Amino acid sequence: ARMIENLGNAGARRIFFDFPINGLKNDPGAPRLIEALKSHSGKVYLSAAFSNDDSTGKRIPLIPPHEARRYSHLVNTNVWINGYNIVWSARYANRVGDLVVPSIASVLSGARGGIEEEFPIDYSIAIDSLPYISASEIVRGDAVVSRVRGRDVIIGTNANGIGNRYSVPGHGPSASVFVAALAAETLLAGAPGTYGWWVPFLLAFIVTAMMMRVSRTPLLLGMLVLLPTCALGLPLMLESYGHYTQIMPATVLMLGSMGHLAWRLHRQRFDERGMVNEVSGHPNLNALRAEGVETQDGLIAARIHNYAEAATALPAAAEKELVEQIILRLSLGNGGCKVYQGDEGIFMWLVPAASVSNVGDQLAGLSAIFRSPANVSG
Repeated sequence: ARMIENLGNAGARRIFFDFPINGLKNDPGAPRLIEALKSHSGKVYLSAAFSNDDSTGKRIPLIPPHEARRYSHLVNTNVWINGYNIVWSARYANRVGDLVVPSIASVLSGARGGIEEEFPIDYSIAIDSLPYISASEIVRGDAVVSRVRGRDVIIGTNANGIGNRYSVPGHGPSASVFVAALAAETLLAGAPGTYGWWVPFLLAFIVTAMMMRVSRTPLLLGMLVLLPTCALGLPLMLESYGHYTQIMPATVLMLGSMGHLAWRLHRQRFDERGMVNEVSGHPNLNALRAEGVETQDGLIAARIHNYAEAATALPAAAEKELVEQIILRLSLGNGGCKVYQGDEGIFMWLVPAASVSNVGDQLAGLSAIFRSPANVSG
């Protein structure tokens, strides 16, 4: 009662209670409280909340007695948390018993919404920016009470162990009175718009579908930059303008598609390594098999006798030079056809169907070319 009297006399615009006031029937201070409410009729907002009965699942209303409601208004102070005791959103109004009671944030801001309609709380607002006065200072009537003149005041508890402390993103455990104040500041800045999860998800899905069909590296890199921009950057930008979306579905899609792309590129590089000879770096017979052969094309195979003995006798780094000279000579004699390197000195190439009739002349030319010795490692 003294807090209401001192705040009212100090010129507080409205006074909100963030906790229920019950049990006035047997309270000797009840008459003084009723008198204080009467003296400041219409300025005080008492808490009307409900608790859930775990055994029946029903809501138990916690409403001030009729004597207190005659000279005050009601506001709902229930807080909704997720499984991690985190408060992400607040409501415009709730049904308490047979009454529809607006929330503190709704009354403070003047913003109205439907029953149990939720809005996200803007946690970019720092709790430290909210003016805070100790209840003992108000009860003593110190000069600091003049700070409330023309202001709305929310009275709440801020002690550990009371059970009304919640995890606030970016701030840690905080009392429900601060959650109510942050929700009110959110609505005072403008009612936030909510668009669910489908906006960033749809954009991320379109970019993902395009990324899966793109093979050119520059375009692929562009898609990799555009995907997190749509999944994360766009929602963050919209949030700065008071429009909220849920990013989790788009984030899961982004991570899944990036993981799939990383696996696809890994498999592609692994397959590419299997298409070249490890020593010379030239395409091997796996590359020839993957390229396919037209039915009318000719396939020529040549084997270098004593290749293994020659390669063994050379220094380790000289085998590549030997293979380079062999392929250079084969390319000169076969008309520039691509040469594939096999094991044990086997080399193959494809001859177009139009040139199959000239294979005899090409082989004769190759025989002449290979009569001259190869100069390897000096």
